[in-house]
Amino acid sequence: MRRFSFIAIIPLAAVLIALWTAPCEPATFADEPKGFVEESDGGLFVTRDTRRMPLDVESDVYEYDILETDSNGSAVIHFLDDSILEMGSDTRIDVKELIFTSARKKFNVGLAHGAARIITGAIVKFNPKVFKLTTPKSSIGIRGTTLHVEVTEQFERVTVENLSEGSSVTCTNTESGGSYTMTEVQDSVTISSVEQVDPVTGVVSTSTETTAQGIGVVEGIQDPGGGIGGGGSQQSGPSQGIGEGGNDSAGSHGDHSSGDSGSSGGGCGDSNSSPGR
Repeated sequence: MRRFSFIAIIPLAAVLIALWTAPCEPATFADEPKGFVEESDGGLFVTRDTRRMPLDVESDVYEYDILETDSNGSAVIHFLDDSILEMGSDTRIDVKELIFTSARKKFNVGLAHGAARIITGAIVKFNPKVFKLTTPKSSIGIRGTTLHVEVTEQFERVTVENLSEGSSVTCTNTESGGSYTMTEVQDSVTISSVEQVDPVTGVVSTSTETTAQGIGVVEGIQDPGGGIGGGGSQQSGPSQGIGEGGNDSAGSHGDHSSGDSGSSGGGCGDSNSSPGR
């Protein structure tokens, strides 16, 4: 009769138990890079899993990253669908959600403060409704275009720099519900903070006023004090490192300029592929 050695069996059992009880943490799509730093000048930093660290050219960008430039910094982020995000100085971008697979597509980034230019890519070509850019006071829908967006303590401004034929940009004031659809180059919406003093109680409150300049089509409810044309009293200040003008809106990214397809990129080939470098 064959006899088994318990000395050999016990270590083997211990290994099997350890493997069985060990936590299983497979890699998920959220762990994959959603883009990379194409250009960087000055200070560019990322906060990832509560850790803040500098980013260099070719560094990967992930979902849920918080990207920030310092007072001397600027950067160009190239996302996996060929969308381009140009960041000016003192700018913070939150990469909230970016999915580009054969089954699902979504692009959601937030501009907390600063100045940025957005050049849309293949996700907008697939479905404009899955692209969202948010600011503290507005939600912006984009179709095949280039936008310049500024966020300061006093105002937020969205300006169309380039627009493919038949496309549009919708800016919604999330505080008032007023919605503005821009259909022409240089159309602009400015949402400004206004302090109001109650003449009886003296209580100071803050509300928003929206000024729409050169708007092709207006939808929804306009804010009190807003209006079409005139441009309001707020004039566009320094763009914090982001160039102005529709003719050079793509800057060094000529391959991503808006075309007649309703998209601003040549696509990214395989929908599951990583961004090309």
